[in-house]
Amino acid sequence: MNDEVPRPETDRKAHAARRRQPQRDLTDTERQASSDAIDAISQAIRARARRLRRLGHLILTTIIILLVGGLGVVFYSQILLIANSTEQSNAIKKQQDLIDQEKQNLDQLAAEFARLRQDVVARAAVTTLPTILAFNTLRSVQFAADGRRGWAVGCNGTILATQNGGESWQSQTSGTTNKLRSVQFAADGRRGWAVGRTGSSCGWTHLT
Repeated sequence: MNDEVPRPETDRKAHAARRRQPQRDLTDTERQASSDAIDAISQAIRARARRLRRLGHLILTTIIILLVGGLGVVFYSQILLIANSTEQSNAIKKQQDLIDQEKQNLDQLAAEFARLRQDVVARAAVTTLPTILAFNTLRSVQFAADGRRGWAVGCNGTILATQNGGESWQSQTSGTTNKLRSVQFAADGRRGWAVGRTGSSCGWTHLT
């Protein structure tokens, strides 16, 4: 038994010798087996390609659905935002209209109240029945610039006042029984003085 390791040159020669040997033809069984193997591999490759193609279509469809869904969500959120803004604007406008209407109503009520107060004051001014005096007891009369307020003085400390241009007169307290001969009022129509016999005088600040 030879235990020596073959040299590389010997291996190359043996390999070259084998290559020079004529190749053996395949049998029908081997050809059929090779054809079946090739068909199986081709089918497997085609099946894998179909799976990859379906997977690609599925991925592409998923991406399209996600994109469309995302755009739909953004569009819907914008619509909701615009709708909410419009609704809030309308609500604010309605509240402002209500405030304006209430303000107009208050203004109208204030004007009506002022008119009613003037009517009450005017009616209260004529509730006191006028004192009937002889004309010759009056010595002086004066009217304010408005032509409605007036004062008259005369005998026995008589002082009369009118608020309606002389249509009716009301007695005023003078504090004297002497004959009053003259009356004079300040420009504000609230402070007045009357003078009369024996140097008597009186003054008052307003007429009721």
